[in-house]
Amino acid sequence: MTATVLDLSPADVARLHEEIGQYLAQQGTPTAHRLVTRTTADLVAEALASVPAPAPVLDVPPSYLRWLPDRVWRTAGHARAVRPVSVPEYLALTARVLERHGWTQGAYRTRSGRRCIAGDFQLLHWLGYGDEATADGAARAVAVVLASRGVTVPFAEWQDRSGIRREHVLNVLNDAQAVAS
Repeated sequence: MTATVLDLSPADVARLHEEIGQYLAQQGTPTAHRLVTRTTADLVAEALASVPAPAPVLDVPPSYLRWLPDRVWRTAGHARAVRPVSVPEYLALTARVLERHGWTQGAYRTRSGRRCIAGDFQLLHWLGYGDEATADGAARAVAVVLASRGVTVPFAEWQDRSGIRREHVLNVLNDAQAVAS
């Protein structure tokens, strides 16, 4: 698989946080994450105040900035705050991101924003939903579901097989939620 890069604009990230917050609120989970409870205008003003203005030499269209590696965003002061979610919630969020942005094989993400399961796990982790233990628990639940279906390879290898479709992946994610509950 290829290295991942942040492929969402700040507005896309804000919308994704809002959608996740709405979903978690429907599930009865409090939405304490600052990106869910604050307006986009507030977040943009805060981000602009905390990031130094780019040097005039960097006359780069804003759309190109989304291709920067995640590590560049983290070191530029865009540290994430961890928002605790359960493993079943993490799996449900993974399915929602996959449904909204699409699914791909053979790469963590595509230029259009489609991601594999591991790519969705990375995106949620980068956005601050769950921690490494949550992502590991989600991966174990997916592995249990696949093992119950006779699959003996890691899920990343399974999903890259020919014949595996988006619906198969969503079905596994939904079954993994039940396993993790």
